[in-house]
Amino acid sequence: MPTIEENLKHWSGYDWSLGGDEWSSLWGGTENLWLGAVLPRVADLLPTGRLVEIAPGFGRMTQFLETQCRSMTLVDLTERCIDACRQRFADKRHIDYVVNDGRSLPGVADQSVDLVFSFDSLVHVELDVIDGYVSELSRVLRPEGTAFIHHSNMAAFRHPEGEGFTIENRHWRGGTVSADIVKDLCDRIGLTCYRQELVNWGGKDLTDSFSYIARRGSSRDRPRELIRNQRFMEERIRLYEHARGVQEK
Repeated sequence: MPTIEENLKHWSGYDWSLGGDEWSSLWGGTENLWLGAVLPRVADLLPTGRLVEIAPGFGRMTQFLETQCRSMTLVDLTERCIDACRQRFADKRHIDYVVNDGRSLPGVADQSVDLVFSFDSLVHVELDVIDGYVSELSRVLRPEGTAFIHHSNMAAFRHPEGEGFTIENRHWRGGTVSADIVKDLCDRIGLTCYRQELVNWGGKDLTDSFSYIARRGSSRDRPRELIRNQRFMEERIRLYEHARGVQEK
C-alpha cells in the first residue's frame, strides 16, 4: 500500500524532467487535459477567492488554477515539488507555499478557504491521509467553501472473502479508500459529499472518484449525486484525437 513514507521517497526521487506533463500525453497534452477534462468538472467552482491546491507536483494544474483565484496556497509533502513550484511561479505574488506532513494543512487559517483542489495525486494515498485531509476541510473551508478531491475507489473492489482485490490495482491506487468511505467520513464530521463521479482510469473498472465536498447547511448541501462514468477513457481518446488532428493541420 502507498504509505506517506513511500510517497515521499517515490516523488522525491522521481524523474521530473518533463514536469509531470508526461501524464497528460494520453489526453493530447496538459492544456488539453485541463480544458477538456478538468475545467468542465470544476467550472462552477471558478473563479474563486482563496484556493488551496494539495499535492501540485511541479504545477501541472497550478498554471491554470492560479489565474482563477485571488490568492493561493500550494501544499505538498515533497520539498522538491514545492521548490520547483516556487521557481516556476516566482513572479506570482498571490501564491504561497507549504511543505506538510502529507495529511494536514498547516498555516491555513480556520474558515479561510473558498476552494480546495487536488487532481491526480491523492489517488496514491491510503485512508489515513484522506481522513486527515477531510478533517482539515471541516476546519479550513468557509461557510460556502467547496473541495474537489480526486481519490482512489479501489476499496470498492476489495475481495469479500479475504485479502486483496477482485481486480488488478494497475495504477498504484490506495487500497483502503473508496467513494463510499469518503462520503461516510464527511457525514461523520458535518460535511456533505454532494457529488461523486466514479471514473475508469486506464481500464474498464471505476477505480477513481472525483468527490465534491462542502459544509453541511451550505447552499450545496443536498443528497449525494453518484455518477458512474464508464466512458471516461472514451472521453480521453476523443480529446487525444482532437489534439492530434489540430496538430496535423
